[in-house]
Amino acid sequence: MTINIIRSQLIKFTQDVCSLYGIPMVQRLDSGWMWDRRTQSWVTDHVDLPMPNGKLLLVPLAVVRKSPTFDPGDYLSHFVLPYLQQVELDSAHSTLVRRRTSRRLRGERFVTKKSILERDPKPRKHWNNEVTDRKPDLLEDYRRAKSGITEPPGHDDIASAFGTPLCVRMG
Repeated sequence: MTINIIRSQLIKFTQDVCSLYGIPMVQRLDSGWMWDRRTQSWVTDHVDLPMPNGKLLLVPLAVVRKSPTFDPGDYLSHFVLPYLQQVELDSAHSTLVRRRTSRRLRGERFVTKKSILERDPKPRKHWNNEVTDRKPDLLEDYRRAKSGITEPPGHDDIASAFGTPLCVRMG
């Protein structure tokens, strides 16, 4: 949906970059659906675009996230596995519970993340899905922990990055 709303701007950006760097374009390709804010309707057009292996739209670096806000591996390591470690520690008969032998922590019970993953070698996506189904609060905790960390750039950031004035909304 977002791409369709900003498609005309992405087409213009792509055409400008192709012209600047001499990248060949195929003429009169179907643009795909685009939102026309003047008519408040969806439109299509015939446009020139590069087509190395299909139509290509370039996206300005300033609006691309450097890393995803939500990462399945991060969720597994920092939320799902610690939860499973606690489940094992709370179980009276868990074979995964070990005792520390170091002088300072002697006797303390622990479970390694590795031992959980090795006991039942499932794809990591399966672990996330299975545990989240059992304990949905974990996903909410993860979302809360990630809120505000990697937000996409706002209008001010984009205008500043491109050296363009902000659009002013009329009444």
